[in-house]
Amino acid sequence: MNDKKHSCLYASFLFWLLISICASALLIWCARKAYGSINPKQILFLETLVVLAFFLHVKRPFSLADTLGFTNSNPSYDIRYDYIRLFAVFCVILLHCLGIAMPELSMEITDETRALLQEIPPLLLKPAAVLHTCLYLGNTCFLMLTGALLFGRGTKGGIASFYERRFSKVVLTSVIYFFFYMWQNGRLNPVCADTLREAFHRILSGSIQEDCPFLWLVYMTLSIYVAVPFLQYMFEAMPYRALTSLSAVLLVCMFLKTYTLMTTDLLPFFAQWIGIAMIGYWVSRPETRKYDRWIWILAALSFLKVVLSVNPYVYWQSYVNYYVHMAPLSIFMACGIFAPQIVTLFNKEAEVVEFGGLFIRIVAPFYLMFAINQVYSGALRGAGDTRSTMFIMLGSFVVFRQVYLFAVYKLGGGIDAIVLGYPAGWVLCSILLLIYYYRGGWFKKLQAGIE
Repeated sequence: MNDKKHSCLYASFLFWLLISICASALLIWCARKAYGSINPKQILFLETLVVLAFFLHVKRPFSLADTLGFTNSNPSYDIRYDYIRLFAVFCVILLHCLGIAMPELSMEITDETRALLQEIPPLLLKPAAVLHTCLYLGNTCFLMLTGALLFGRGTKGGIASFYERRFSKVVLTSVIYFFFYMWQNGRLNPVCADTLREAFHRILSGSIQEDCPFLWLVYMTLSIYVAVPFLQYMFEAMPYRALTSLSAVLLVCMFLKTYTLMTTDLLPFFAQWIGIAMIGYWVSRPETRKYDRWIWILAALSFLKVVLSVNPYVYWQSYVNYYVHMAPLSIFMACGIFAPQIVTLFNKEAEVVEFGGLFIRIVAPFYLMFAINQVYSGALRGAGDTRSTMFIMLGSFVVFRQVYLFAVYKLGGGIDAIVLGYPAGWVLCSILLLIYYYRGGWFKKLQAGIE
């Protein structure tokens, strides 16, 4: 038992250590790209959060499967929701990064912007426009998660208890972040009563467009929270067949709102954001799994429609409502994300699904490092420095991995520790490639070869 506990602790420690290294590297890289230099105050604050998160996870003497939520002590909670939430967060972050990198996609089409668009290769512009459109899917997923997590919990605890929990988790957190954001950007003086009074007025009235426009989703979610405890009574007594009918009516309303001249005034009140939350509750129900095949088909067709229809040479705001947020296309794609584990598409055996799902959850967070390896190794090989790249990749993927597997075998590590050999090799390779690339030795060799 002690050996098993030691192996579990070792695997958990290594996994979260690798996650912390990747998070730290990403934070430093983002700071350099955004500000041109590293702000010690901001990096210290973010690194403190990384370290605290690391020790929070490591101190738990569970297996890596437990820490990743593969096994769940609470049967009423579907751990896939955490991964959907992670996907939604990634979409929102990437959306804003893409908006900064290619602002032409969101600009009104003028002679100037049209000239800028012409400079972008068509093979890059079209995928970027499709990606820019699909990334708004993150907001839809957030709203569907709200319905999936709240509507099905019943009415235990009462209305007052619900509002109390939401206040501590959402309202208080948003207020703290709002003031921190304004202070970081020099818009708030903590010792000045007038600026504090003005800040309180802005956040209480929702006048945040100039300061924190990205908090609109929080305000919209809070507006749904107002109705949630009352809707819980309705869903608690509603048969599944009636819930399915309600979801169909919601989709019809979304269709009419998106593709016709009908306004919200002519449609039921739930033909808005709260309707997406209701559909999220329907797709999360176990009975809905019998519709998964049709959900995947509709999700694939919706994505294909977006690919075929998005035109980067047309003002994005003129067609955005047809493809994102409350559009049926976005809802179908979001429902597809709520489908069960992807491993079941290839093999339905219980052991295969278990180990395959565990492998995906361990490896998936590190695919960014794999991308770094491919990009930087390709750049170095293109510059003519093939030997150094070969040694780094062979050392990381072959030599290091064999030594790692031998050490894991001697330590009595389980399957989770063995799987970690893949991301450990990727992280090591990324670090070595980045160090070698930015030291510039390859560039001196290239210059010498040219001369």
